[in-house]
Amino acid sequence: MTEKILTVIPENQLILDRFYLGRGRNTNIALFEGDEEWEDAVGCFITLCYKFEYPMHKYEPYLGDNNEGGCFQPYLLLPTMENILAAHPDPKIIPKEEMEEFRFYFGLGDGVYIAQWGSHDEFLTWGKRMISSFAHWTREGPEYMGKLAEATTAVPKKYGTEFRPFKLIDEGEMIDSFGKGAWERHYGKKIRLSSPD
Repeated sequence: MTEKILTVIPENQLILDRFYLGRGRNTNIALFEGDEEWEDAVGCFITLCYKFEYPMHKYEPYLGDNNEGGCFQPYLLLPTMENILAAHPDPKIIPKEEMEEFRFYFGLGDGVYIAQWGSHDEFLTWGKRMISSFAHWTREGPEYMGKLAEATTAVPKKYGTEFRPFKLIDEGEMIDSFGKGAWERHYGKKIRLSSPD
């Protein structure tokens, strides 16, 4: 097992329309938004969260390593779908009963490759001005661990309304926090990943 220590990525090095692993008020995975259709969110991180039982988006501005400003700290630029599939050329689908609530997974859906397993037995992901939801792929039965057919040629609409998870995303552990309170413990200057790929 490899370990990697990560520090906060400077704001001027962020890439629009890419996913980041970090620390946020609502989740530890966020999309750094660049689409002008999200007028009030360009240059913000978009996270997924729940208000009561209902999933929703939240905008979280950048927070650096000085504990001043926003509420999302980016530590790692996540790979593109093409890079994930190149690193995992023969991915196996994780069965529904092994899903961990509120955790994020790499997988394949309708133009989607990162999704969060929600509290209603469904995957949630980012959509245009809305939350998109996907069922777990169970066509071959709950124990099926088959290959993802034609995984390397994934295009939008290929996988319908189901998401095929094949890798849990390691969200890391805070090792240099800002303090002892709940907020300060969640944020800091360094995190440790045990599986940085």
